[in-house]
Amino acid sequence: MKKALRILGLGAVTALGVAGLAACDDDKDVNIVDNNIAEKGEITIGMVCIGDPATSTYDSNFKDALEATKAAFAKEGFTVNTMYKNAVGENDQAQAAAADLAEDCDVVLLDSYGHQFWADKVANEHKDTRFVACTGDLAAQQKLPNLYNAFANIYEGRYLAGIAAGMKLNAIGDTAADHVLGYVAAWPYAEVVSGYTAFYLGAKSVCPDATMKYVVTKSWGDESRESTGANKLIDAGCKVISQHADTYGAPRACNAKGVPNVSYNVSANAGNLSTTYLCSSRINWQPYFTYVINQIRNKQTIAYDWTGGLKEGSVVVGELGSCAADGTKAAMDAAEAKIKSGELKVFDCSKFTISAANNPYFDGTTDADGHVTSCKANVIPDEHYAADTEVINNGVFEESKHRSAPYFELSIDGITCIDAGDAYND
Repeated sequence: MKKALRILGLGAVTALGVAGLAACDDDKDVNIVDNNIAEKGEITIGMVCIGDPATSTYDSNFKDALEATKAAFAKEGFTVNTMYKNAVGENDQAQAAAADLAEDCDVVLLDSYGHQFWADKVANEHKDTRFVACTGDLAAQQKLPNLYNAFANIYEGRYLAGIAAGMKLNAIGDTAADHVLGYVAAWPYAEVVSGYTAFYLGAKSVCPDATMKYVVTKSWGDESRESTGANKLIDAGCKVISQHADTYGAPRACNAKGVPNVSYNVSANAGNLSTTYLCSSRINWQPYFTYVINQIRNKQTIAYDWTGGLKEGSVVVGELGSCAADGTKAAMDAAEAKIKSGELKVFDCSKFTISAANNPYFDGTTDADGHVTSCKANVIPDEHYAADTEVINNGVFEESKHRSAPYFELSIDGITCIDAGDAYND
């Protein structure tokens, strides 16, 4: 049965002053609220990481956010203890790692989508521990009293990063051959498709004739595959390259060949990338971690499905590198202000077209030019991936409104796959 979703404000108030948005099911009163965390003055949080934060930019971003949250609470006299399990696969390893952490932790965070398929088992066994399957999409349907999902509107950050890329293309030259982007994509999943499409649309907003090629690595974190993919894109004529992948593979490959790179979870000073680093986007998990801790301290329920964006500080675009084109910061700042105000919609259907040939599973309609006028997406997870929810409103594809995890899977014109990763099939 379909359930109504609503937007909830954050109930807890803290000296940290964090605010955000939480979309959750109306049956939220089943959340556990009894605890003595406030009385103890401390909380213990464990994190299950799919990779090693020492080498994975994705996992280090999670760990850095939790440690920053810990430091912020320490300043107001509240103790946050942290524990980690690294390099945990999206299999029964996740169940074992989460169960082990649950013995000592008040909250267990799992940082990868596939971990959620084992999280519910552990949540049922450890009812006094809260579990967050970050980037997951099942909690609102499962309705366990101690299992939640959270994500952020990272597509907003990727759109802004795309503007930096588009400005760089304009600076490189005036021909169509100069205006080709490249993208190293981990998987052909909605999360990745949403991200690279937003990146492309950001670039196209300042470089109208931009096109983009992408490769698929079929791994969230394989430095060799990501490096190979980046080199393939460079050889295919791509002038600026970005990625949704979790290592330094693509940035280092770009740096070796002098090709500007828009990174993910990487700063200008990391990985010796200073000469080709253009900018980076990332999810800032600190607002959400702060929200969870405050809800528990205040004996308030936690939203089953939470999301935040640029406006809430949950999406961050890093500083520009030295190779950025003149005027880039001003263009990005202007777009950011419009996104925050609601004036600019990343997936404005008037800004892109689709073709039937590239979208065989499309459930919707387009106008004569290929602009989407209606579209149903698979918002409520099920084994058949059935399209169940209309996601177009006033000419905009409303990404992450009906659930926090992305569901944009359209293949838009101007983006071409040159390697679907078939060589990596098991």
